[in-house]
Amino acid sequence: MESLPLETVAILASGLGENSRIARKISGAKVPLNTLLLAHIVDRLGLLVWQNTKDGKHNKNRPASFVEMINRGDEKEQIKGLSFDTPDDFWLARQTILNEVNHAGYSNSVCADSADNQRD
Repeated sequence: MESLPLETVAILASGLGENSRIARKISGAKVPLNTLLLAHIVDRLGLLVWQNTKDGKHNKNRPASFVEMINRGDEKEQIKGLSFDTPDDFWLARQTILNEVNHAGYSNSVCADSADNQRD
């Protein structure tokens, strides 16, 4: 894989949308804004429903917040498996998953390496 000059990468990254992985990584956002807003909606709706139950009237078993689940925890643990630093990291993770599928006895004809999807 060919490396690009830093200035070129910066110019390309500046043109990406706010939901791109690079823009989220730069801003420190763990998920896109629309996902966070949807999580807030689900949390509020869950609280409204819970308040009308017996548990809600006695303030017991409050539903867990999706927003808190998204925002808490070790960042590396949340990102692990979702992003890769190098193409080789991706291919290693892909091969690990395919090996697990093969060992579990599933047919991997859909995911099997073919001439179309092998790396160069």
